[in-house]
Amino acid sequence: MVRESGGLCIADEVQTGLGRIGSHFWSFQAHDVVPDILIIGKPLGNGYPMAAVVTSRDIAAVLDDRIKDVSIISTMLNKFIFTIRDDIFSLVELFNDLYDMLSKL
Repeated sequence: MVRESGGLCIADEVQTGLGRIGSHFWSFQAHDVVPDILIIGKPLGNGYPMAAVVTSRDIAAVLDDRIKDVSIISTMLNKFIFTIRDDIFSLVELFNDLYDMLSKL
């Protein structure tokens, strides 16, 4: 009905996607629907607030033409990307210190 009226079917799988309903990986599969746009989140980031939008190349091209001046990565997401990067650098430094200490034994 939505597509017949010229609209897009959007599946919000933030809470129900990625196998969280048990019977299907995506909840829209239980309804025999293939969405035009799929929104996923929550477990995607494994504790970090992360989300994604999945769509076709045709729809993405239209969106790309209309939002050329908009940054896709939000300020909030940047904060967590840098946090992850800093954690990795800290672990590398800790590992190097531990290696130096053990090599002296």
